[in-house]
Amino acid sequence: MLSRIAVGRYFCAQSTDLGAYRNLVGDALIDEVDQLAARLRGVRVCHQNATAAGGGVAELLRALAACSQTMTLGQLGLFSNSQLLLAIVVPRMLQVSVAVTPFEQRIFDVPAHSTIEWTVVVVLALTPVALIETAKLLRQRTSWKAA
Repeated sequence: MLSRIAVGRYFCAQSTDLGAYRNLVGDALIDEVDQLAARLRGVRVCHQNATAAGGGVAELLRALAACSQTMTLGQLGLFSNSQLLLAIVVPRMLQVSVAVTPFEQRIFDVPAHSTIEWTVVVVLALTPVALIETAKLLRQRTSWKAA
């Protein structure tokens, strides 16, 4: 069951009322957003993130795939850039420990996550890497056929 959360002022947002932004972006854009959002009224959203501001796990993992534009991680070797790997793995281990250790969950007010929620997080975090690596393999395959 999803927990109800309070919505209010977070980070840089001046207001959660779109009308407050009319003078910045104009009536047409606000009206369009209102119209598009009408279909979402009543929809429940499950935001999966280990931190309130976003941990950037998928972006950090994407950095591994970006080490080469032509060679896959398997061809390069996962440990070919050990400093980058450590910069990604160590903070993620700390982040996961907060999310799974009951003692830390209480300190940081983090709810326990179900297996399904963890599966969604892992799949979404790995999606950019999988797409980039697949594109590299397809480019290699087409260049081999052309040769």
